[in-house]
Amino acid sequence: MDIDRTKKIVGVDLGGTTFTVGVMDFEGNVLSRLDTDTPVGDGPNAVMNKIVEYIDMAIEKAGLTGKDILGVGLGAPGILDVEKGINIFSPNLKWHNVDMVTPIKEHLGVPVFI
Repeated sequence: MDIDRTKKIVGVDLGGTTFTVGVMDFEGNVLSRLDTDTPVGDGPNAVMNKIVEYIDMAIEKAGLTGKDILGVGLGAPGILDVEKGINIFSPNLKWHNVDMVTPIKEHLGVPVFI
């Protein structure tokens, strides 16, 4: 498989109180980073919408567009079904069977992995 190493990678570290979004190149250089509170009390849709918003902001902060992104890696607390992209259970987030991949994938049009 040939990988376009000029493309960049987005990483998301989702926690029960805060989350971080970063844009990196293939050499491991952080091109942008944003941290914010996780709106757990607003429900999973609000959290996923905020993640998508912060991904866009981090890409823009790095001077890039969505076309420059190869894929997204998302880390989250709880029991995950990595094949289906679902957070089966997260006590930190109070989530049950939340699709974490589709909102990001539909927005950016790139592969998303949890």
